[in-house]
Amino acid sequence: MERKNHRDSIGEETSGVPGLDQETAKFHSEDKPQRTRACSSNAKVERKTTILASASELFSVRGYREVSIDDVARCAGLAKGTVYLYFKTKETLFLGLCAEAFQDWFDALERGLPDKGAGAKALASVIASTLRDRPQLLRLIALLHSVFEENVDDSALRDFKLQMLVLLRKPAARIERVLGLKRDLGLRVMLWTHALLVGLAQMTSKDSTSQRLLARYPELEALHLDFSKDFESALAAMLKGCSSLA
Repeated sequence: MERKNHRDSIGEETSGVPGLDQETAKFHSEDKPQRTRACSSNAKVERKTTILASASELFSVRGYREVSIDDVARCAGLAKGTVYLYFKTKETLFLGLCAEAFQDWFDALERGLPDKGAGAKALASVIASTLRDRPQLLRLIALLHSVFEENVDDSALRDFKLQMLVLLRKPAARIERVLGLKRDLGLRVMLWTHALLVGLAQMTSKDSTSQRLLARYPELEALHLDFSKDFESALAAMLKGCSSLA
């Protein structure tokens, strides 16, 4: 399937969006001083970090479609063209945000996963609790495969997936020890967990069509899923089944 390219237009509006709260509107009303060009490798890393932090700050108070490269550049105090030097498209930028969010989550899993023999229920509880503390990660995951990955070039997507493979190794190995699984089965369990996470993140997103329909038609409550409750119970059932693979 041919990939679509949804780059931000160079002539994109930089004015505020009606209805935004005061905290969000400041990114449009206040011009931040533009920084000089980064020359050293450390300065470039710092600039990339600043861009990602600015995108994250905006995304925390606005929807993905309402965040433009113009907004990110202004929040970071950079020229729009400078942002494009580091990220070719908005999707590539948000793929970078995903990588950072996954890194943070996997680090938390490494610290919080229970010891060997703790069981599927305890393992599911830890995984679910670390995700509840990271609502932005859930919002990113809901868009990851259908938006970000579909609109970046193959090279960028390959780099992202290789990074994910490296990051997955540690929690996968811990899961093998907790559940007593054979080597490399932990990685499959992490991928199955991700698939469950993607589906529930999309279905329970506050911006989703199902949320709008539920508010309008309460009789559809039977079809409604709640991430906090349903993810942990579904994950525990899946992990219990995985224990039989030991």
